Amino acid sequence: ADFASAVEFFAAPEITLNSDFGVKLEYAYLLKSYTLAQSAVGGYQFDYNVHMPTVLLVYVLEGEGFYVKLGGGAGYHFGKFTQLFPNSASESRFTTGGIGFKLEAMGNTAFSESLYGLIGGDVRLDFLGRLKDNDGKGLEIRRAFGPIDPVRLRFASVGIKFGLVYYF
Repeated sequence: ADFASAVEFFAAPEITLNSDFGVKLEYAYLLKSYTLAQSAVGGYQFDYNVHMPTVLLVYVLEGEGFYVKLGGGAGYHFGKFTQLFPNSASESRFTTGGIGFKLEAMGNTAFSESLYGLIGGDVRLDFLGRLKDNDGKGLEIRRAFGPIDPVRLRFASVGIKFGLVYYF
């Protein structure tokens, strides 16, 4: 239920199918780290990262010195969650996987014949499963007087991207 920022790195080669369509094979890596401070015992540190390979169908609008691309697709994504306990070297690691969807819009403007600037935005919905350790035991949220809930790595994200594109 929280909103937070995270860092994402990506590479996305694209294959042109015809003058209007292409297929993009994207690999993106999302990472986030945060600390929950506890005055008596120190802080809990939590890290998660998600590998997000995605195949997208891209519609291309081409003009004089620019491209506009609209795309969407899906892929199977892999996540890892790590928690470090306060005042201890004890660490727990959990992994999961599941389907992820992406919609994007990108604009490219020419700097030269092959080099373009990129500005874009995307929306992701990721439905990764329950986080489990190497022994298959799931991560759970335990409440004092309530249900025990399994923890899943599911999220929606909105991103803005800036970069450079080189066309061969």
